[in-house]
Amino acid sequence: MAGDCYNRPVKKFTAALRALGILLGTWGLLFMVGAIAGVLPPLDGAFRAHGGERARRPTRKRPWAPRTAATLGVEETSGETAASDTTAAGTEATAPGTTDTAETADGGTAAATPGATATGPARRRHIVCEGSDTPPLVDVVDPGNVIVGCGAEVQWLVRWPEGSDQLYRTLRVHREPSQPNARVSASAIAHGDVDGDGRVDLVVGFLERNAEGSTVGGALYLVAAAPGGGFAEPLELAPIPVTALALGNVNEHDALDVVALHRPDAFGRRPAEVWVFGGGASPARTARVDAGNALTLALGDIDRDEKLDILIGKESGTARVYFGDGTGHFGRVTQSPSRWCC
Repeated sequence: MAGDCYNRPVKKFTAALRALGILLGTWGLLFMVGAIAGVLPPLDGAFRAHGGERARRPTRKRPWAPRTAATLGVEETSGETAASDTTAAGTEATAPGTTDTAETADGGTAAATPGATATGPARRRHIVCEGSDTPPLVDVVDPGNVIVGCGAEVQWLVRWPEGSDQLYRTLRVHREPSQPNARVSASAIAHGDVDGDGRVDLVVGFLERNAEGSTVGGALYLVAAAPGGGFAEPLELAPIPVTALALGNVNEHDALDVVALHRPDAFGRRPAEVWVFGGGASPARTARVDAGNALTLALGDIDRDEKLDILIGKESGTARVYFGDGTGHFGRVTQSPSRWCC
């Protein structure tokens, strides 16, 4: 009887300890689950050293692993911190904190504000021109085809599949300098059906300068689209330092004609002129006109006779018009008054 009286408090105490252990174990398990799930803060550093204000947990950035495009010849950069891109001709695109131009792994352009942060989802940008000391050239064929001139080469980039952010390089035209220490740069690009086969061809002009910056050469090329896809080998139309290009139908044929403005050569043997090449299967020069110190070139029906005319803008601020007769010849000439610009 006395033993039962002695054991009864012990049993109650043991039962209380067992219940307390179960409660503590359950609380600990719940705390661990909450900490792992991120609902509860970690114990270390949960409060500041002074005061009871809860410390802010550092924000963890999600790692971003760009897809490789080494097989495309295109270098990709993360767009997480890029605020804006520019793709107009003559502009550059740079990643934040850099001043590089836009290019493919072999060679085009874009520019973003350094240090800016994006408010939308991450984007990819394709570096298609980098390391060139001349402004890049951009010619948009359609939303999925872009031609970029950068330094001594020109590239045709295609977005595929449609609507994706992947660029494939389908054409690369590169010109080597003809003399030591000279630098070559793409100076003009244009696209259109020059050979009359219904496919879009590429016309490219190059300039070559020596170490002092003087023009020492250049070339005008036609890169025709091949019937089975792709492009044929570049065909040199003339060894002239091209500064401007225009395509248009200046004769009675259906194919587009090539009109090129070039600088005088370094020795003064060839003055600055506008050369006209008739379109077709074998383009050849059909006309040439004096350009003086012209800087710009355009085609248009100035006298409204339904025949294209050549308009050039000169360094002096004047403009000159060569009126076409519809057969590829330009007999009539007129010049604007001094300092008048159209």
